[in-house]
Parts: sequence; structure tokens; C-alpha cells
Amino acid sequence: MAVFEPEQREHWHDLHLLIDDYFTHYNGYIFRGQADTSWPLESSLTRAIRRSCPDEANIELTVRWHLAAFKENIRGRCSVDLHTATDETLWALGQHFGLYTPLLDWSASPYVALFFSLFGECTSGRRCLWALLESDVFDWAGQSGDIGKLKVVRPMSHDNPRLVNQRGLFLDVPVGRAVDAIVKDAPESESVTLYKIDYPDAIRNDILAALNNMNINYASLFPDLVGSSLHANFQLEIESHLEEGRIRGFKGDEF
Repeated sequence: MAVFEPEQREHWHDLHLLIDDYFTHYNGYIFRGQADTSWPLESSLTRAIRRSCPDEANIELTVRWHLAAFKENIRGRCSVDLHTATDETLWALGQHFGLYTPLLDWSASPYVALFFSLFGECTSGRRCLWALLESDVFDWAGQSGDIGKLKVVRPMSHDNPRLVNQRGLFLDVPVGRAVDAIVKDAPESESVTLYKIDYPDAIRNDILAALNNMNINYASLFPDLVGSSLHANFQLEIESHLEEGRIRGFKGDEF
């Protein structure tokens, strides 16, 4: 079926079991974590245009203008050949440096995506992990409407070691639309195309501590001085949570 099946888990142990049960053997999925379960799966460019041009009549023209402005602004500041670079290459480059783009960041690892779901404001009290069956996106290529415009992008650039460490890739999404809304209108599939799994913000530190034991942390995902600094901050901030766990363990409440 194309329509996603929402799942809820309240504890790290149950969330971990669900991820392993669903995706260890069915490994054709790609994953995205979001800090709030209420957020739609839409790109930064979609959100930016909605804020700045709420009555925009020609979204396509605005998108072309935005990319042209970026291309002009990076002259002499990057190694990309701007005469031959494709739009896909330019969007991927811009995504890395904070440009509003039609791309959404995904990962081939559910646990890397889970890590990124744990950062950012969570006003609803619940965060979420999305899983998308990549082969369905390929099967939709060339179909009419927005479903045929969804595209998986795997940049082959050597300029982004973070993307490699994060097992990263992008999903190119039609501007003005959300992935979850598009999938609901998609043809039927033999498998579930899109899963949504949400969990309480209250178990954030439990998840972070467990992922750190898997070597999924800032230091491994950001192989630079920024990652080293952020991981040192994490080690400082998580210590009180770990100490609470050690105390409970000594009292016989755990293990």
C-alpha cells in the first residue's frame, strides 16, 4: 500500500525493537528524522516561499530566480564548473551550505536519521522517524503529476565528507507539496511506501545515550572541528542523565 502507517512507541527499548524488526531485512528504505511529529515532509524552499510570497502566482518562476541568484553569488567561491553544473548539483551544493532548496535530507541508516530527529524545537512533545521505500519512488518516475516528480538524489561530489559519514542522500520534492501528501495520492504498492514512527521527546536523552554507544554522535557524523566541539558539548550535557541511570542501577531499579 502507498499510504503510510503511523506507529507510536513510548520507550527507547520498544522503539529500538520496532526499527530492527521492520528494517533489518527490508533494507530498501531510506530514513528521515524530524524534531516534531506535526511537521509535514516539505522542503525548506517550500516553507520559505510560503512565508515570503504567500500570494505567489508563479512558483516555478520564483524557484528559477532563486537558483539563478545562488549561482551568481557563488562565482569564484567554489570548485564547481558553473557552465556545466546541473540544477541537481547546484541544489545539493546549496543544501550543504544553508540554501533554501527543494531537497530533503535523508539517510540510508534509520539510526542516523533518528539522531537528527533529536535536535530542534519539539512543541508537540513528540518527535518522529519517517521511512520511505526507495524503489517505489523509482517506479513512479515519469508518471503524471507530482508523484512523478519525486526523485532520489545521490550526489557523487567529493566535497561533502559529512554526507558520506551520515550515509546521506536527498529527496527532490515539488515545491509547494509535502511528501506525505503526495504519497497518499500514489498508486497502490505491494509494500508500505511510507512509515511514520513517533515517540515522546521525554525519551530523547535515553536515545542519545544509546546511539552514542553505537558510535552515532556528532563526532562520527560531522568529521570536522564543528563535530568535535558539538560532541564535547554533548558529553558534558548528557553526564547528569547518565549519572541518574547509574544511581537507579545501584538501587536495583534497572538492569
